[in-house]
Amino acid sequence: MNDNPKRKGWYRNLSITTKFSIVLILTALIPLILLSGFNLYMHAQDILERSKQDLEHLSDSKAELIDLLIEDTNSALHILGTDPEVVTYLLDFANASEAEVASANTVFQNALDSNPFYEYTYLIDSTGTVLISKQLEGLATVQGGNFADREYFKQGMAGNEYIDVLVGRTSKKMGFYFSRPVQDGQGNVLGVAIIKLQGEAVTRIINEINNTQNDMSAILVDHDGIVVSPPADYENWLYQSIIPVSPEIEEKVKARFLVDSVPYINIPVLEQLVGITTSGSIMQLRGENGGVVMGYAPVQQLDWVVGINIPPAVLINRITNLAVITLVSGFIVGLIAVLVAIFVARGITRPISKLALAAQRVEKDRSFEPSDIADVMELGDEIGHLARVFSNMVLALRARIADLRTIFEISQEISAGVGIDETLSYILGSIHNVIPYDLAEIGFYDKPTNCMVIRAAANYMTSGHENTISYYEPEIAHSYNIDDGILARLMKAKGAVLSANMQTDEDLEIGAERKWGTDEAKSYLGVLLKAKNRVIGSIELVSNKPNKFTEDNSRLLTSIAAQAAIEVQNAQEIQEREKRLAEQIQQMDIVIDKDKKSQQVAHILESNFFKNLQDKAQNARKEDAK
Repeated sequence: MNDNPKRKGWYRNLSITTKFSIVLILTALIPLILLSGFNLYMHAQDILERSKQDLEHLSDSKAELIDLLIEDTNSALHILGTDPEVVTYLLDFANASEAEVASANTVFQNALDSNPFYEYTYLIDSTGTVLISKQLEGLATVQGGNFADREYFKQGMAGNEYIDVLVGRTSKKMGFYFSRPVQDGQGNVLGVAIIKLQGEAVTRIINEINNTQNDMSAILVDHDGIVVSPPADYENWLYQSIIPVSPEIEEKVKARFLVDSVPYINIPVLEQLVGITTSGSIMQLRGENGGVVMGYAPVQQLDWVVGINIPPAVLINRITNLAVITLVSGFIVGLIAVLVAIFVARGITRPISKLALAAQRVEKDRSFEPSDIADVMELGDEIGHLARVFSNMVLALRARIADLRTIFEISQEISAGVGIDETLSYILGSIHNVIPYDLAEIGFYDKPTNCMVIRAAANYMTSGHENTISYYEPEIAHSYNIDDGILARLMKAKGAVLSANMQTDEDLEIGAERKWGTDEAKSYLGVLLKAKNRVIGSIELVSNKPNKFTEDNSRLLTSIAAQAAIEVQNAQEIQEREKRLAEQIQQMDIVIDKDKKSQQVAHILESNFFKNLQDKAQNARKEDAK
C-alpha cells in the first residue's frame, strides 16, 4: 500500500500556476477547435452552394441567349413566309414578270443580310424545287436543286413550322434549317420558305465559356442526348450520346450528323440531362469518372440542354485551401491562447482565500463593496492586480445586469410584427438600393374588378435619398384596369416591360390616367408579381430622366419580383388569417351574448316571483270571465 500523497492525488499537489494554466488552455482550445471545425464545415457548404447557384445562373443565361436567337430567326422566317411579294410570286412563278421575280429575290436577300449567321435563305415550290436561293459569298447556290426528301420540306408542306439540325454534306458543318409554309389567302400551302442558320451561331454561345472561363466548361446536348457542342478537353464527345440510344434513333443521328456510329459516353450521372424542363444542378464530387459538378438549363425552343461544368478538383482545392487557412489560423490563435494562459497563471502565486470569500458573497447575491477587499487590492503583486480586476469585474457585471434588466423591460413593451405595409416598405427600399428610381408603385391585382389597385408608392423626387413611402387602403387606393394602357402590355409580356422614354415611345400606350404623381415621367420599368403562376400584383418604376433603366435592371427587377411576390403573398395570408380570426372572435362574442340572454330569461321564468305573477294573472282572467 502506497501512502505517497503525490502519487495518490498528483493533480491536487500541482501548483496553482500549473492548475490554472491547464484550465485556461483547455477552456480556450476546446471551443476554438469546435468552432474552427464548424466554421470550416459551413464555409465548405457555402462554397458548394454558391458554386451550384453560379453554374445554374450561367447555364440559364446561355440557354436564354440560344432561345432568343431561335425566336429572332423564327420571327425573320415569319416575315419572309408571309411577305405579299413572295406569295404573289409563288402563286404563278412560271409566268412571273421580271419585276415580280426581282422583288421576291430582294425579299430573300434582305432576310439573308439581316443576320451575319444566316447562311442560306431560299424558297421551295410544292414539288421540292428551289426557286430562289440567296447565300453567303463563297457558297454554292442551291437554286434548281430538289429537296423533296428533306424532313423540313415535308413538315413545311404539311403546314407546320419546323426546325431541323443537320450536318451539311458539303461543308461538314452543323446547321439549323428553319422551315415555314407559304400560304395563299385561303390557307393553301404554295411552297416552303427556308432559313439556314449556321451552327456556329449557337455553338459560339457555348464556346464562350470554354474559351474564356479557365475553370469552367460547357456542353450542349440535343433532345436525343447527342452532344452537339462538347466541353473543353473533351472534343471527342462531339456527336456522341450521353444515354444509350436505340437502333432507330442511332440511324437518325447518323443521317443527321453524317457519322458512322454513335458511341455512348458512359457517365450515368449525365443521363438526367435528357428531357429536363427546369434548371437544376448535379453535385457529385467523387465517382467512377472523377465526379461531376454541373449546372444545367433547358433551351425551350429546341428541347435541348445547356450544361456548365466545373471540375470537382477545383472545388476540392478551394475547400482544402480553406482548411489549411483554418488550421493555420487556429494554430496561431491556439498558441496565443496557451501563452496568455501561462502568463496569467504565473501571476497567481499566493492563496486567494479573501477573494474566494468575496466571490462567495457575490454568488449569494449579498452586498459587495471594493472596501471589503481593500487590503488585498493595495498589494502591488499579481494578487493585488487580480483583486482589483475582480472588484472591477463585479461592479461591471452588476452594472451590466442592471442594463440588461432595463433593456428587458423596454423590450416587453415593443411588439414586432410583419404586416403588408412593412413588407412593401422593405421591397421598395431594397429595390431602390440596387435600381435607383424617382417614383415607384406597387399594385395588388383585384380579380373581381379586373384592376390593379395601388397599395404603396415611393417618391424620391422631393426628398433626395430619403425614402418617402405612402400606403393606401384598398377602399381609397387608385386602381387601373389591367386591359388598358401600359398595364395591358405588362400583363401580356413574358417578362419585364422596359421603355427608355415613355413620351416618345410609339409602341407604348401609357393610358390617360397614369401619371405616377408627375407629368415628367420618362423612363419606365415594370414587372408582374406572380405567386404559383398567378398574378397577384405589379411593381412599376419610373424616372424623370430618359434611358434611366437598362436591360440589366430589367433582369434584376424580375429576379427581385419573384422573391417579393412570396413576401407579399405571405403578408397577405397573415393579414387574411388575422381578419378571419377577428371575425370568428366577434361571432363567438355574439353567440356567448345570446347564450347569456337565454340563460337570464330562463332564470326569470323559473323564479317564484314570476310564477306567482302568472297565477295572479290567471285568477284575474277567471274573475273577468264570471
